[in-house]
Formats: sequence, structure tokens, C-alpha cells
Amino acid sequence: MYTFKQFLKDKKSVRLGYLGGSITAGSGASAPEKCWRCRTEKELGEMFPDIEFIGIDAAIGGTGSDLGVFRMDEDLLKHNPDFVFVEFAVNDSALQNTDMYMEGIVRKILKKDKNIPIVFVYTLTQKTIEDGYAAGRLPMAVAKQQALAEKYGIPSINIGLAIYEEMQKTGNDIKSYTVDAVHPNDTGYDLYTGRIMKELFEIEFDIKMPETPVTGKDLSGAGMVLANEFANENWKLSVNKMYKNLPNYIYSNVPGEELEFSFEGSAIGLYFTMEKDSGNFEYSIDGGAPLVWQTWDKYCRDFNRDNSKILDDTLPFGKHTLKIRILKDKEPDSEGTYIRIGAFLVG
Repeated sequence: MYTFKQFLKDKKSVRLGYLGGSITAGSGASAPEKCWRCRTEKELGEMFPDIEFIGIDAAIGGTGSDLGVFRMDEDLLKHNPDFVFVEFAVNDSALQNTDMYMEGIVRKILKKDKNIPIVFVYTLTQKTIEDGYAAGRLPMAVAKQQALAEKYGIPSINIGLAIYEEMQKTGNDIKSYTVDAVHPNDTGYDLYTGRIMKELFEIEFDIKMPETPVTGKDLSGAGMVLANEFANENWKLSVNKMYKNLPNYIYSNVPGEELEFSFEGSAIGLYFTMEKDSGNFEYSIDGGAPLVWQTWDKYCRDFNRDNSKILDDTLPFGKHTLKIRILKDKEPDSEGTYIRIGAFLVG
């Protein structure tokens, strides 16, 4: 068992990994340097001037742990973090098996290096207040993640509960701390940073990895297969990066056009873009009944972004085939039928 201060002893540099969603990315801050991610990195550097703190920004807005476990090799682990914050409680609020994906994230980190300290960070929205704190309980995703954290001995920092208690004390509502009842404003990020910096020096680390996954599914081998190798005359290769770290993607807007992908594993998903001209696709696995998914929503009117969909995470481990077909039918306000795929998510 050791403290954060003991972890820092004799170190010349520390690479801080930040894996999470838009609150970790800094949405809502008046400037990038005002978000909790940048602030903690900066303040630690000021407290320990003999140590170089290097931040690894592995946050993507609007995504949860179900994408995080597949993309973290590329976005986080290849940068060799020494310490990792994980923040997905808000974006996992509707994800019933958040503990399974969070366990995959934890096991991937610890399999890379069992000595990497991990901290779970729980953030706040109006929905988490209504679904949990106002009723005197933890929101569902927080409760599941906390139960997992206790199994692994992972410390957590519940900023959401701290801010809710501050609201109760002061009579302020969530608008005092956020720009939209989700993303913190500068005042909110002040509270986030202060709470993290305080608790970081109070917690003790004694992280252990159970021999077998406590959720019954091991996603520590999950990863991405880049779609660029499937480019052809019908699925063209882009010349642009796909937002975060993917070098490119493949795309088509021809209704009826199909794409087939064979893989070995027990889970399969897609990493794609959502844009103003995005369409719908139909998919089937191993010749099963086709299902439909849309890659356009109301937010596409204002900005493009990347997103993901886990198509099935209950497959028996083995060889499977995924088939995708672009549909003619689209959402009424979409400007097209484009499907843009950056990677297949295989676990």
C-alpha cells in the first residue's frame, strides 16, 4: 500500500493518462487550460518542480467505456502512461454492463504494467442527480463502477457527490457549475480540480488484479482493426484523419452496398463518424436476422464527430462474420446516406 506522494518519490517524469469523455476532454471550459485535466497536470508540476508531468489526452466526447476499452491501446497505452485517471460514469449512465467494459479497461492497463496506479473519477450531470443523488443513492453507472473498483482495490474520486453536497449546502443549482447541466463551466472545473487535488493526496493505492474477471468476461484483449485495409472501388479510402487518432476511414453512400468482415472473438462493434449527411445501415452476424442502426442524430446539424456502436458482446468465443449493408432509408433531416467506418471493434 502506498500514497500518491510515495509513488512520485525519485521520479524525474510522470506520464498522466486521462481516459474519458467530454468532461475529461474539457468541454464547457472557457479555454482548454481551464479544464480539470490540464489543471491537474499544471498544478502537480507547480507542486513538484523537479518532476516533469506529461498529460496524455485520451478523452473523446460523447463516448463511453464500451468504446474506451477497444481504443485505449491506440489512444492511451502506446504512450506508456505511468498513472491513469478513468472517467466514464456520465457517458455510461445508460450502459447496463459498464462494469464489464470498465473491467476490460482495468485489466488492459494492469496487464501492460501491474504497477500503474488507476483512479476512477465520477462526474455530475442533472440526470445523475435525478437518477441517484437526490434519492440518496449512487447513480447506476457509478454504483457498478464503484463495486468493480472495490474488487480491484482501485481508489475513486466522486466529484459528482461532492458538488451535489455543495449544492445542498449553498442552495445553488447545477447551472451554477455547468454550461448545460452536463459540462462544467470554469467554476465547475475549479471545484473538479480542487477536489481531485485534495483527494489524490489522501487516497492509498493497493491495486490487485483477480486471476479471473469478476464480471465473467475478459475484454483485456479487445482492440481495433482499422477499416482502411478494406478499401476498394465501392468503399473508398478517405484522405482525412478520423477526428481523434485514426489515420483515415472508408466510406460509401451507395444504398445496397455491402461490407463483410470476419473476426475471432466474442464481441464486435463499429467505430464510425456521425455527420450531417450520415445514413443508416443494416447489419447481421453469422447470417442472423438483420438489425438497423443510424449514424445520424440531431447533433449532426451542428457538428461532426466520431462515435461507436457495439453490435453484439454476447457471442460465443470463436470465428464470426459481420455483414453490413447501406440502407436507402435515412433520417428525415440527414443530407445523405454516407456510412464512414474507421475501425472494427473486436473483443
